[in-house]
Amino acid sequence: AMDWQELGAELVGTLRRKKTEHGMFEDPWKSKVVCWLVGSILHMKNAADHTGHEAFEMDKWEVQSREKGKFWLQRTQGDYQVHLKAETVSEADIWVQKLAHATATARQPRAPASSAIDSARQAAPPSPPPTSKANASGGSFSHRDGRTDADVAFERDLT
Repeated sequence: AMDWQELGAELVGTLRRKKTEHGMFEDPWKSKVVCWLVGSILHMKNAADHTGHEAFEMDKWEVQSREKGKFWLQRTQGDYQVHLKAETVSEADIWVQKLAHATATARQPRAPASSAIDSARQAAPPSPPPTSKANASGGSFSHRDGRTDADVAFERDLT
């Protein structure tokens, strides 16, 4: 099993991928693929045997929504398409939303080396001094993973 958090995946799921070449009585949607989104790259591989890894750089694709939980990726140059289907309409909506966001983010001009969190932290107004008794000593309470209360509150504000 893959550790999706270790990969930094924002979204993970099993989708059906439409076969472009299929027999008359064959279900074109029978192929299942495991998909995961890391930053602006959508990764995909065969769900049955985990072969055939593909990576789609979302700045080169448009995502289009269709009816009944279906959506597709359209190459911005050329007419190559990848048709996908989720189990539910709401699941498809989440994929479309995340992929559209990844596309928009990938197309933004690259900021200098500082991360988005650093720039948001610089833009955030300074926090008022802590008032709870636990913090009266001037020390900041630290969570098990080494983050402080301020980090946790800051991350909560980001989401």
